[in-house]
Amino acid sequence: MKKIAFVFLLLLIFFPLASQTTGTDSVTESDLVTESPFEKSFFEATDFFVGFTPLAYISTENDNKGGPSSIVYPLYLGIAWPRDYWISIQPSLKIFTDYYLVSEGKVYPAEIENRTGLGFSFLLNVPVVFQANFWDKSNLKLSAGIALLFRFAVTAPGIDSNEAGDSGKVSDDISLINSSFYEGAKFIYFSTSADWMFTLNNGMQIGPEISFYIPVITLASEFSLNGTMISCGVKLFF
Repeated sequence: MKKIAFVFLLLLIFFPLASQTTGTDSVTESDLVTESPFEKSFFEATDFFVGFTPLAYISTENDNKGGPSSIVYPLYLGIAWPRDYWISIQPSLKIFTDYYLVSEGKVYPAEIENRTGLGFSFLLNVPVVFQANFWDKSNLKLSAGIALLFRFAVTAPGIDSNEAGDSGKVSDDISLINSSFYEGAKFIYFSTSADWMFTLNNGMQIGPEISFYIPVITLASEFSLNGTMISCGVKLFF
């Protein structure tokens, strides 16, 4: 796991540097804007995008108590400013749900059969994106930034909050789940991604994307990838 963490850290450093290097030689005026983006209004210089990017939440501390690393299917949308420029900011929001349980005072992701809480997650990502043009009709985008994972849990459907739970009643477990989401600032993530977008005849862009979200505090204090999220799918600019 330490080797994987080291590779991820290298990616965070490499992405911006690589894009700056390729951008110098490959960007063409026909595809990327060369004038200052401040010459246009905010809306004129803004692109919108959506995506279908299934996300895997890596859990390394289950110890056979919780479920396996879960896969969720977020609703994904965002904006890019300035559009068609070699560097931009692309804030986005991924919304998804997952199940949780409490075992011996610790919170774990859970399979539906063992669920206690239903968690609602809002992953806000604010990366800096570097873009380089290739073959006139495609753009490689590499990014690095900070993401914040906001979550809250409620009693899962079909579960009575007055039933017995690990910490007393199920309602007590839900309170523990909610407090665990923010303890130790583990909701703060490094984010890095790469996507290759192809321009369609109508001006829209579509292509594959892969993203990594690495918990800052967990990695720094425990050198662990527990809580790391990996997403891979298709992204569409319109």
